[in-house]
Amino acid sequence: WRLFRRDWRQQLLVLALLIVVVAAAVASASVAYNLASSSEGRFGTADHLLTYGGADPRTQARVAAAAEWFGTIDVIGRRLVPVPGSVESVEFRAQDPQGAYSAPMLALREGRWPTGADQVAVTDAVASTFQLGVGDPLALDGHHRTVVGLVENPSDLGDEFALVSSSFDDSSQSVTILVRASGERFDAFRAANGSPPVFESRGRSEQATAAAGTLSLATVALLLVSLVAAAGFAVVAQRRLRQLGMLAAIGATQKHLRLVLLANGAVVGAIAAVVGTTAGLVGWIAVAPQVETAAG
Repeated sequence: WRLFRRDWRQQLLVLALLIVVVAAAVASASVAYNLASSSEGRFGTADHLLTYGGADPRTQARVAAAAEWFGTIDVIGRRLVPVPGSVESVEFRAQDPQGAYSAPMLALREGRWPTGADQVAVTDAVASTFQLGVGDPLALDGHHRTVVGLVENPSDLGDEFALVSSSFDDSSQSVTILVRASGERFDAFRAANGSPPVFESRGRSEQATAAAGTLSLATVALLLVSLVAAAGFAVVAQRRLRQLGMLAAIGATQKHLRLVLLANGAVVGAIAAVVGTTAGLVGWIAVAPQVETAAG
């Protein structure tokens, strides 16, 4: 402890180098994880989705069959409404904010959720296009509704829609069923009830892959830095020959001397890990708003 307390200035360069590399590793892994595309914007917390035509008379029977087969499901209705004087259209989405798997797909930013047939909540782009705010009327589809809230898909900020209550919308052009089940059980349902026009299974998380790749590169950087740090510790050991000789003179063995140097290295490494991780997290929090916009 005395050696470390007396010679800490000699190790500032090595300590600063380790802190910078650890901070860069933590921050870059956080950025890579959040920049990678996430399937939560389409699946929520579900594993599979099935999409049927809303005009198909068999759709309601298939929804009931899915509920019986899987136990818990989440149903989302969609229809596209053309914007007058434009080639664009607005998606009216009938989805329950309290649905079993919808939490990562819906977030309320202002106002409240629509609960009646004459209420709607819109995303920022829809609100900007029609100059809407909470309390304004919207009659895009011929049905007069009042905007009661501003919403977003927090897992996909580019997802723009008008949210209506699923309890009062029965005119969907397509119906998506979200389920959680094994691949075998999902395939068995499709075989027993007819394969839908569109079905998807959640793939491997790209976010975990991106973070793992970034950490692999950071590991290589840390190995290179460790060579520099080892040289720095060797210099410190040379400067401590007199102190080490005094320790040996009073009975310290080679094992004791090795322990002194290892303990010093462990203290420096622990300080660098804690300070570097803290700096990396603070840096990530600082750049998160910019990354959020870039990543959608």
